[in-house]
Amino acid sequence: LLYCYCVSSSDARGTTMRWKTLGAALLLGTLLLALNPASAAQMSLSADSDQSAATVNNVVAVACPSVSDCFAIADNTDGYGVILSTTDGGSTWVRSSTSLAGGDAIACPSTSACFIVGGENIESTTDAGSTWKSETFLAGVFQALTSVTCTDTTDCVAVGYVTTNGSEGTTSAFVIKTTDAGNSWVNQSLPSGVGALSSISCPTTTWCIATGSTSEVESIPSPIVLTSTDGGGTWTYQPTPPAFFLTSVTCTSSTW
Repeated sequence: LLYCYCVSSSDARGTTMRWKTLGAALLLGTLLLALNPASAAQMSLSADSDQSAATVNNVVAVACPSVSDCFAIADNTDGYGVILSTTDGGSTWVRSSTSLAGGDAIACPSTSACFIVGGENIESTTDAGSTWKSETFLAGVFQALTSVTCTDTTDCVAVGYVTTNGSEGTTSAFVIKTTDAGNSWVNQSLPSGVGALSSISCPTTTWCIATGSTSEVESIPSPIVLTSTDGGGTWTYQPTPPAFFLTSVTCTSSTW
Protein backbone atom coordinates (compact mmCIF):
# COMPACT_ATOMS: atom_id res chain seq x y z
CA LEU A 1 0.00 0.00 0.00
CA LEU A 2 1.31 3.41 -1.00
CA TYR A 3 0.34 6.30 1.21
CA CYS A 4 -0.02 9.69 -0.41
CA TYR A 5 -1.81 12.91 0.29
CA CYS A 6 -4.01 14.83 -2.10
CA VAL A 7 -4.20 18.62 -1.93
CA SER A 8 -7.58 20.11 -2.72
CA SER A 9 -9.03 23.59 -2.92
CA SER A 10 -9.64 25.51 0.28
CA ASP A 11 -12.95 25.68 2.04
CA ALA A 12 -15.44 28.57 1.83
CA ARG A 13 -13.34 30.69 4.16
CA GLY A 14 -10.20 30.03 2.17
CA THR A 15 -8.11 29.33 5.27
CA THR A 16 -7.72 25.56 5.32
CA MET A 17 -6.58 22.74 3.10
CA ARG A 18 -7.82 19.16 3.29
CA TRP A 19 -5.56 16.19 2.63
CA LYS A 20 -6.66 12.63 2.05
CA THR A 21 -4.82 9.33 2.34
CA LEU A 22 -4.85 7.46 -0.96
CA GLY A 23 -4.08 3.92 -2.05
CA ALA A 24 -1.57 2.79 -4.66
CA ALA A 25 -3.08 4.71 -7.55
CA LEU A 26 -2.21 7.66 -9.74
CA LEU A 27 -5.06 10.15 -9.97
CA LEU A 28 -4.77 12.48 -12.97
CA GLY A 29 -5.32 16.13 -12.13
CA THR A 30 -4.43 15.85 -8.43
CA LEU A 31 -1.32 16.79 -6.50
CA LEU A 32 0.18 13.86 -4.60
CA LEU A 33 2.66 14.10 -1.75
CA ALA A 34 4.65 11.05 -0.64
CA LEU A 35 4.55 11.70 3.10
CA ASN A 36 4.13 9.49 6.16
CA PRO A 37 0.94 7.40 6.38
CA ALA A 38 -1.90 8.94 8.35
CA SER A 39 -5.65 9.26 8.31
CA ALA A 40 -7.40 12.09 6.50
CA ALA A 41 -6.59 15.30 8.28
CA GLN A 42 -7.32 18.99 8.00
CA MET A 43 -4.29 21.25 7.73
CA SER A 44 -4.31 24.73 9.23
CA LEU A 45 -2.96 27.70 7.32
CA SER A 46 -1.37 30.65 9.11
CA ALA A 47 -1.70 33.89 7.16
CA ASP A 48 1.06 36.47 6.99
CA SER A 49 -0.06 39.80 8.46
CA ASP A 50 0.53 41.62 5.15
CA GLN A 51 -1.85 39.28 3.33
CA SER A 52 -4.40 38.50 6.01
CA ALA A 53 -7.22 39.98 3.90
CA ALA A 54 -6.51 37.74 0.91
CA THR A 55 -7.52 34.13 1.33
CA VAL A 56 -6.20 31.11 -0.52
CA ASN A 57 -8.51 29.84 -3.26
CA ASN A 58 -6.63 26.98 -4.86
CA VAL A 59 -3.36 25.11 -4.38
CA VAL A 60 -1.61 24.88 -7.76
CA ALA A 61 1.54 22.84 -7.13
CA VAL A 62 3.60 21.41 -4.28
CA ALA A 63 7.12 20.08 -3.73
CA CYS A 64 8.50 18.25 -0.70
CA PRO A 65 12.29 17.95 -0.40
CA SER A 66 11.82 15.96 2.82
CA VAL A 67 9.01 14.23 4.72
CA SER A 68 8.61 17.26 6.96
CA ASP A 69 9.46 20.19 4.67
CA CYS A 70 7.14 21.17 1.81
CA PHE A 71 6.54 24.26 -0.30
CA ALA A 72 3.38 25.00 -2.26
CA ILE A 73 2.12 27.70 -4.58
CA ALA A 74 -1.50 28.79 -4.60
CA ASP A 75 -3.91 31.44 -5.86
CA ASN A 76 -5.61 33.93 -3.57
CA THR A 77 -8.72 36.08 -3.80
CA ASP A 78 -6.69 39.15 -4.81
CA GLY A 79 -5.62 37.46 -8.02
CA TYR A 80 -1.99 36.97 -6.99
CA GLY A 81 -0.02 33.83 -6.30
CA VAL A 82 1.11 33.01 -2.78
CA ILE A 83 3.85 30.76 -1.43
CA LEU A 84 3.06 28.35 1.42
CA SER A 85 5.50 26.33 3.48
CA THR A 86 5.44 23.72 6.21
CA THR A 87 8.19 22.24 8.36
CA ASP A 88 6.06 19.72 10.26
CA GLY A 89 4.85 17.43 7.50
CA GLY A 90 1.83 19.55 6.61
CA SER A 91 0.24 19.91 10.05
CA THR A 92 0.63 23.68 9.86
CA TRP A 93 1.34 26.00 6.93
CA VAL A 94 2.73 29.52 6.80
CA ARG A 95 2.07 31.96 3.98
CA SER A 96 5.06 33.94 2.76
CA SER A 97 4.93 37.72 2.47
CA THR A 98 6.21 37.35 -1.11
CA SER A 99 3.47 37.62 -3.75
CA LEU A 100 3.72 35.91 -7.13
CA ALA A 101 2.61 37.42 -10.42
CA GLY A 102 1.95 33.83 -11.41
CA GLY A 103 3.13 30.36 -10.51
CA ASP A 104 2.45 27.10 -12.29
CA ALA A 105 5.18 24.73 -11.10
CA ILE A 106 7.68 24.38 -8.26
CA ALA A 107 10.80 22.27 -7.72
CA CYS A 108 12.74 22.06 -4.44
CA PRO A 109 16.00 20.11 -4.72
CA SER A 110 16.74 20.73 -1.03
CA THR A 111 15.02 22.06 2.08
CA SER A 112 16.62 25.45 1.47
CA ALA A 113 16.46 25.79 -2.34
CA CYS A 114 13.32 26.08 -4.48
CA PHE A 115 12.44 27.31 -7.95
CA ILE A 116 9.00 28.51 -9.06
CA VAL A 117 8.04 29.15 -12.68
CA GLY A 118 4.93 30.63 -14.25
CA GLY A 119 4.17 33.06 -17.05
CA GLU A 120 7.45 34.81 -17.83
CA ASN A 121 8.67 34.76 -14.23
CA ILE A 122 11.18 32.63 -12.34
CA GLU A 123 11.28 32.87 -8.54
CA SER A 124 14.02 31.23 -6.46
CA THR A 125 15.09 30.93 -2.87
CA THR A 126 18.26 29.62 -1.24
CA ASP A 127 17.25 30.21 2.39
CA ALA A 128 14.17 28.00 2.79
CA GLY A 129 11.81 30.71 1.61
CA SER A 130 12.91 33.54 3.90
CA THR A 131 13.72 35.58 0.79
CA TRP A 132 12.87 35.09 -2.89
CA LYS A 133 14.66 36.38 -5.98
CA SER A 134 12.53 37.20 -9.01
CA GLU A 135 13.64 37.44 -12.62
CA THR A 136 11.84 37.74 -15.94
CA PHE A 137 12.65 35.46 -18.85
CA LEU A 138 12.00 36.87 -22.36
CA ALA A 139 10.42 40.08 -21.07
CA GLY A 140 7.78 41.54 -23.37
CA VAL A 141 7.12 38.25 -25.17
CA PHE A 142 3.85 36.41 -24.64
CA GLN A 143 5.06 33.20 -23.10
CA ALA A 144 4.35 30.61 -20.45
CA LEU A 145 6.87 28.80 -18.30
CA THR A 146 4.99 25.64 -17.44
CA SER A 147 7.31 23.24 -15.58
CA VAL A 148 10.67 23.03 -13.82
CA THR A 149 12.82 20.17 -12.51
CA CYS A 150 16.08 20.17 -10.56
CA THR A 151 18.61 17.41 -10.01
CA ASP A 152 20.46 19.42 -7.34
CA THR A 153 20.61 22.97 -6.02
CA THR A 154 22.57 24.28 -9.02
CA ASP A 155 21.22 22.32 -12.00
CA CYS A 156 17.64 22.87 -13.14
CA VAL A 157 15.74 22.68 -16.43
CA ALA A 158 12.49 24.50 -17.23
CA VAL A 159 10.13 24.27 -20.19
CA GLY A 160 7.32 26.28 -21.72
CA TYR A 161 6.20 27.92 -24.93
CA VAL A 162 6.20 31.28 -26.67
CA THR A 163 3.28 32.60 -28.71
CA THR A 164 4.71 34.44 -31.69
CA ASN A 165 1.67 36.39 -32.88
CA GLY A 166 -0.16 37.44 -29.74
CA SER A 167 -2.15 35.28 -27.37
CA GLU A 168 -3.89 33.43 -30.23
CA GLY A 169 -0.85 33.02 -32.49
CA THR A 170 1.42 30.13 -33.33
CA THR A 171 3.27 28.58 -30.39
CA SER A 172 6.86 27.46 -30.21
CA ALA A 173 8.24 25.43 -27.31
CA PHE A 174 11.46 26.19 -25.48
CA VAL A 175 13.76 24.56 -22.93
CA ILE A 176 16.02 26.62 -20.66
CA LYS A 177 18.68 25.36 -18.30
CA THR A 178 20.71 26.71 -15.40
CA THR A 179 23.92 25.26 -13.98
CA ASP A 180 24.57 28.10 -11.52
CA ALA A 181 21.54 27.95 -9.20
CA GLY A 182 19.40 30.16 -11.40
CA ASN A 183 21.79 33.08 -11.82
CA SER A 184 21.60 32.52 -15.58
CA TRP A 185 19.35 30.48 -17.88
CA VAL A 186 20.39 29.29 -21.34
CA ASN A 187 18.14 28.16 -24.20
CA GLN A 188 18.58 24.54 -25.28
CA SER A 189 17.96 22.81 -28.63
CA LEU A 190 14.62 21.25 -29.60
CA PRO A 191 13.65 19.28 -32.72
CA SER A 192 11.29 20.92 -35.19
CA GLY A 193 7.55 20.66 -34.70
CA VAL A 194 7.37 21.09 -30.93
CA GLY A 195 4.62 23.62 -30.30
CA ALA A 196 4.39 23.56 -26.50
CA LEU A 197 5.90 21.71 -23.55
CA SER A 198 3.77 21.22 -20.46
CA SER A 199 5.95 19.14 -18.12
CA ILE A 200 9.51 17.94 -17.57
CA SER A 201 11.24 15.48 -15.26
CA CYS A 202 14.98 14.89 -14.91
CA PRO A 203 15.64 12.04 -12.45
CA THR A 204 19.40 12.21 -13.23
CA THR A 205 21.77 14.95 -14.33
CA THR A 206 21.83 13.52 -17.85
CA TRP A 207 18.45 11.90 -18.55
CA CYS A 208 15.25 13.94 -18.91
CA ILE A 209 11.75 13.43 -20.28
CA ALA A 210 9.27 16.09 -21.37
CA THR A 211 5.67 16.06 -22.57
CA GLY A 212 3.67 18.51 -24.63
CA SER A 213 2.01 18.95 -27.99
CA THR A 214 2.68 19.94 -31.55
CA SER A 215 0.68 23.12 -31.06
CA GLU A 216 -0.91 24.77 -28.02
CA VAL A 217 -3.56 26.66 -30.00
CA GLU A 218 -4.80 24.05 -32.48
CA SER A 219 -8.26 22.67 -31.82
CA ILE A 220 -6.90 19.10 -31.87
CA PRO A 221 -3.23 19.15 -30.79
CA SER A 222 -1.04 16.10 -31.16
CA PRO A 223 0.63 14.92 -27.93
CA ILE A 224 4.39 14.40 -27.92
CA VAL A 225 7.03 12.81 -25.69
CA LEU A 226 10.68 13.87 -25.83
CA THR A 227 13.74 12.51 -24.04
CA SER A 228 17.23 13.89 -23.52
CA THR A 229 20.44 12.06 -22.62
CA ASP A 230 22.59 15.15 -22.12
CA GLY A 231 20.74 16.94 -19.35
CA GLY A 232 18.27 18.76 -21.59
CA GLY A 233 20.74 20.02 -24.18
CA THR A 234 19.24 18.07 -27.10
CA TRP A 235 16.00 16.12 -27.44
CA THR A 236 14.62 13.14 -29.36
CA TYR A 237 11.01 12.20 -30.13
CA GLN A 238 9.68 9.05 -28.46
CA PRO A 239 6.57 6.92 -29.09
CA THR A 240 3.53 8.66 -27.64
CA PRO A 241 0.87 6.91 -25.54
CA PRO A 242 -2.74 7.35 -26.71
CA ALA A 243 -3.91 10.63 -25.24
CA PHE A 244 -5.46 13.91 -26.30
CA PHE A 245 -2.85 15.95 -24.41
CA LEU A 246 -0.09 14.97 -21.99
CA THR A 247 -0.11 17.42 -19.09
CA SER A 248 2.37 16.01 -16.58
CA VAL A 249 5.21 13.53 -16.26
CA THR A 250 7.51 12.36 -13.48
CA CYS A 251 10.14 9.63 -13.37
CA THR A 252 12.36 8.21 -10.64
CA SER A 253 14.98 6.82 -13.02
CA SER A 254 16.02 6.78 -16.68
CA THR A 255 14.15 3.49 -17.16
CA TRP A 256 10.88 5.28 -16.36
